[in-house]
Amino acid sequence: MDIDEDRITYTFGVYSDSSMNTLVASASEIPEGAEGITSWVVDIPLNDDTRYYWKVIATDEHGATTESPPAAFLVNTLNTAPEAPGISSPAVGSEEAL
Repeated sequence: MDIDEDRITYTFGVYSDSSMNTLVASASEIPEGAEGITSWVVDIPLNDDTRYYWKVIATDEHGATTESPPAAFLVNTLNTAPEAPGISSPAVGSEEAL
């Protein structure tokens, strides 16, 4: 929300690395959505089982900007099964295991 109630637009960026050097998708001048909820759908396919990083920059009509902290998300379209469980305690071969 802008302090002097200016119109706000958003620039989204999705990156393939945590240092946010490799941009894979972006969109700019996205208007504020209804009831203050703004969204954007990435328009390219993302790789499955891959972590991506994103940030957004809000810009008011005078050019003042605020950048979000970076965040991460994992693309997992196949709902990969978890690994088999293992015993972590007590250690196998210890007297406690007897």
